[in-house]
Amino acid sequence: MNRRYALGFLAGFLALSATKSVANSKFKKGIKIGYLPICDHLIIIAKDIFSSDEFDIVPIKFANWADLSEALRAKAVDGAFLLAPLGLMLKGSGVDIKAIMAAHKNGSSLVVNNSIKTINELEGKNIAIPSRFSSHYYILHKLLSEHNIKVN
Repeated sequence: MNRRYALGFLAGFLALSATKSVANSKFKKGIKIGYLPICDHLIIIAKDIFSSDEFDIVPIKFANWADLSEALRAKAVDGAFLLAPLGLMLKGSGVDIKAIMAAHKNGSSLVVNNSIKTINELEGKNIAIPSRFSSHYYILHKLLSEHNIKVN
């Protein structure tokens, strides 16, 4: 028996013991929900509305969409507020998830300098997007492609 095997066995035994202990206790179940700290997030509202005597919503903060989606894939969190394109990608790759709430619809806009009057004036300009995984990126890419506009 090597050290790694012994530590793995001990960790498994302790996890099993803890699971039995918690199952027989009166502790609330914590439902872990992953999120990114962005201004239009619903995690605090969800926590207040959906927590009950039986369970608590436990917000788990992530720094980027890639880590959040991998945590969902690995079942390290029970659910997540996630960008729709990432959710579709995860579902398409076989992750057993489903959408239970559409929380953000038609709330974004493209903001430009006052000097920009037409879409063609975006040629060669720098444009910031929230993430390459966001719906903003896909919509902007489609718009620019349709007008054959190159931006940074």
